[in-house]
Amino acid sequence: MPGHTDGSVALHLPAEGVLFTGDVIAQHEGRIMVGPFNLDRERAAVSAPALAALDVDTARFGHGDAIVGGAGERLRGVA
Repeated sequence: MPGHTDGSVALHLPAEGVLFTGDVIAQHEGRIMVGPFNLDRERAAVSAPALAALDVDTARFGHGDAIVGGAGERLRGVA
């Protein structure tokens, strides 16, 4: 997903309801953040809502603890 660096990726496993966000979205001390580790914040601001729109139960981040249970709803509240 554009934003973190050129060529960065996110992985969506729809059958399992899992999203690996890479570094476009991070979580620190329970706070979900868009763009803290991104070189291009404008591109990250476009990528984050695309990730948040996915129907997922679990989200894993490049930085921070995973969200297990209702991850899509929590991500949509931020992105």
